[in-house]
Amino acid sequence: MNNTVAPKMSRDQILLVVVAGIASYLDASILVSCGVALPLWTNYFAFSPLISGSINTALTLAVAIGAVSGGALSDKFGRVAIFNFDILVVAVGTAIIAFTDNIILLFIGLALAGWGSGADLPTSLAVISERMDKANYGKAITSTQLYWTVGIILSQFIGFLTADMAGIIPVKFLFGFISLMAFINWGVRIFSKSFK
Repeated sequence: MNNTVAPKMSRDQILLVVVAGIASYLDASILVSCGVALPLWTNYFAFSPLISGSINTALTLAVAIGAVSGGALSDKFGRVAIFNFDILVVAVGTAIIAFTDNIILLFIGLALAGWGSGADLPTSLAVISERMDKANYGKAITSTQLYWTVGIILSQFIGFLTADMAGIIPVKFLFGFISLMAFINWGVRIFSKSFK
């Protein structure tokens, strides 16, 4: 049994875990926020049961397609390139969801946000695995689960705080916040020397 203590993570490694962990946060928050928003969209747009059911299905399929294609694209174009691109897709998709009053744009936003989120999760874990030393690898991967939990709790909390607002205004707060987090994360990924 090895009783050696793992060395502390460097500043760059901590930044990597935070930035990559945001992928888990975004994935969870998009899924939870969609569930919170679904009854609001159904009332606002007067969705039929078929359309209401297809919203979560479309998002789930987009996430699954993103997870499968994101890995293949990162192998072809490089993990960091896809890591930096897919978060921008999430930011744009969630911005469309937040500010649209159009059903077609809503589905486009869901498809973009779902694909980007699905692609970002495996790509971010691959980036961690390539750049983390073996002594801190398990700790780094495990910590991304905390971001998943934060995504669930924070989305429910924002939904609770905005529950009394009229129409789809709560949706604007839910997805607007996700979009803001994704744009900030994209900026860190693009402009930080750690992700070149």
